[in-house]
Amino acid sequence: MPQKVYPQVDKYISIIIRTKDRPHYLKSAVNSVLLQKGVSIEIIIINDGGADVGHIAPHAGGSYKDAGNIRRVLYISFPEPIGRTRAANTGIINATGDWILFLDDDDLLIPTALSKAAPYLDLKKKLPIYGPTILYDTVEKRRIKRMFEPFNPKRLFFSNYIPIISILVPVELAQKCLFDEDFNIFEDWDWIYRLSKITHFNLIDTPIAIYRIFANTSIVKQTDEHVYYRKFFYKKHLADVTPELLISIEEERLMLKCEIDELKKVFKQRDKRVGELDCEVKALREVLQRKDARLGELVCEVKDLREVLREKDARLGELDCEVKELREVLRQKDARLGELDWEVNDLKEVLKGREVMIKERDGMIIERDNIIRERDKMIVDLQKRQEANKTTLDELKRELEKKNAILERLLFVKKNFSIEQEAFFSSKRHFLIKRSDDGYGIWVDDFVLGVIERLCGLHKDFDSVLEAIDRDTPDEVGPLCREVLFKERFLIMERVFEDI
Repeated sequence: MPQKVYPQVDKYISIIIRTKDRPHYLKSAVNSVLLQKGVSIEIIIINDGGADVGHIAPHAGGSYKDAGNIRRVLYISFPEPIGRTRAANTGIINATGDWILFLDDDDLLIPTALSKAAPYLDLKKKLPIYGPTILYDTVEKRRIKRMFEPFNPKRLFFSNYIPIISILVPVELAQKCLFDEDFNIFEDWDWIYRLSKITHFNLIDTPIAIYRIFANTSIVKQTDEHVYYRKFFYKKHLADVTPELLISIEEERLMLKCEIDELKKVFKQRDKRVGELDCEVKALREVLQRKDARLGELVCEVKDLREVLREKDARLGELDCEVKELREVLRQKDARLGELDWEVNDLKEVLKGREVMIKERDGMIIERDNIIRERDKMIVDLQKRQEANKTTLDELKRELEKKNAILERLLFVKKNFSIEQEAFFSSKRHFLIKRSDDGYGIWVDDFVLGVIERLCGLHKDFDSVLEAIDRDTPDEVGPLCREVLFKERFLIMERVFEDI
């Protein structure tokens, strides 16, 4: 199946439609979106807990097969009502376009709205734009007025004069400034007012949408809910009130009063027109009565025609039998053709499966060859490492043998030295025997020998005796005692090494 090709346009607009239990209106709103040209469009339909309208979204999808500017249709349905505000936020969060435009399910987009507004959409400046809204009376089938005013944030504090269906907002800005879900109504007023505190709006001269007024519509009604949420809005933004704003509000109030008076006149004219239509209905009823009389005459003619029709029906019955026989033959032919189609499709599937198996087998062979090559490389590397390790191991063994021999000698020296030292400390006669110059090469008197003999009796090694000499003997005897001990230890070491 060939891939869908979109036109080269650089404006991508997400149109969000909130709906609940008004499928007949929703279909008209979706169709007005499908008429747009010159921009790429994403349609997002949010069903706020109403009856399922999934059949309308696929209808839209089927309608834009040849309209390359529709990139995506997203239908989100909630099992329970979540409110207008959360539905709006759901649309904003799921939008993938560069701009966002809201469209109520009972309103329409003007066919040329987005193509004419596209040149004013600038993502670098990221400024919302809005255009005039057409107020249309569906009862009298006529346009009432063209609604638009220059951008004035102070005016927005008093009331919302920018219909949400006629303002395009950059998606980044909208996602940073979502709807306040504490509002059940006037959520669009609060949202647009908060946007006006962040950035400037550009007014263009291109009409965007059509606001439709139905027989039960009243745009000036004031219920308790309206009063509550209007107060809620003012309490929320009370910090914005300044003397200049109050003066501006008073001016706007007077202007709106004039506009409301004009709208009341329009509705009076509409009521007058409804009365005129009642008179026309009465006249039509009289005409209908005359038609009923004529209908009675026609009934007799119809009876005659029915007799003729019965004769025709009899002939048609005969022809029906012939047609049924021909249909049975045709059905048998169709059944055989269906069987052949299934056989052909089965053969195609088998062929596709074999092609896939061949591709998989080729991939496995290539993968196995790669594994074998990698294994051969690893074997060569391991052989090289084994040879190097073998040489290193032989060298380490020879070095270990040398160190073991040295260690054995040192252990032998330590053992023999300990034996000789123990023998020295266990016998005191060597001092008496070695008192001449032949023994130490120095003259040692009996006092020095007595000191050494006493210390050797108290301690068991040369280091302890040397520390005792430094600590406990007079300065004139200590050096001589130390020299005698060093001489004796030296002689012991000589005997040990001679044994080795």
